[in-house]
Amino acid sequence: MDHDPRSPAYIATQGPLPSTVADFWQMVWENGCVVIVMLTPLTENGVKQSYHYWPDEGSNLYHIYEVNLVSEHIWCEDFLVRSFYLKNMQTNETRTVTQFHFLTWLNQNVPESSRILLDFRRYIGWRAGSLCGTRQVSVGLVSGALDGAGRTGTYILIDMVLNKMAKGPWVLSQWVSGAGARALSSRALPRPRGLSLSRLGKREAQDGAWVFISVIKGAKEIDIAATLEHLRDQRPGMVQTK
Repeated sequence: MDHDPRSPAYIATQGPLPSTVADFWQMVWENGCVVIVMLTPLTENGVKQSYHYWPDEGSNLYHIYEVNLVSEHIWCEDFLVRSFYLKNMQTNETRTVTQFHFLTWLNQNVPESSRILLDFRRYIGWRAGSLCGTRQVSVGLVSGALDGAGRTGTYILIDMVLNKMAKGPWVLSQWVSGAGARALSSRALPRPRGLSLSRLGKREAQDGAWVFISVIKGAKEIDIAATLEHLRDQRPGMVQTK
């Protein structure tokens, strides 16, 4: 998932189920992912939000993929970082995978402040930059909880916009009016019920336009709550439960 399908930057996924953990690690391996961004706590108010798909210590074997927990570092009360040693038991190839786990973005809610989420993204960029400098990386994997749409889509949208903004206002404005607008119309923003595809792009572009206009004009913040509300409308039909 990205504005340019020829150069994908993200895999958006729901948290794996007990029956799909091996498939999850296969996806990580086959796509060359060395970064996993997890945006949900494992449980919330006693309700399981995501399956625990990694070992707490030592190693676990998921089909042909051995996952070994190398380290776990609590960066702050809002997120932590885990390092895994991933081995393909058929080929004996290995790689290191780093998971960035955001802990305080609850379901049907938003982070306490945008600064916390932006600090999280900034830290990922710093760590991922060093990882990408030493390994061949295809994409980053962004994992949500129940459906992989609301929190996942919101994070990807923020990351896409800020990456373009870092390249300068002209680059961002060109992206917004071109490939970025098409990407958002078809993927990132909701599809209102009853709208045809011909009407969809204009309606969604209007809904999301304030984000990009404010960024181009130099605004410092993005309305996470409003963006999340838009993205959650995508849920029906997207969630795997078995």
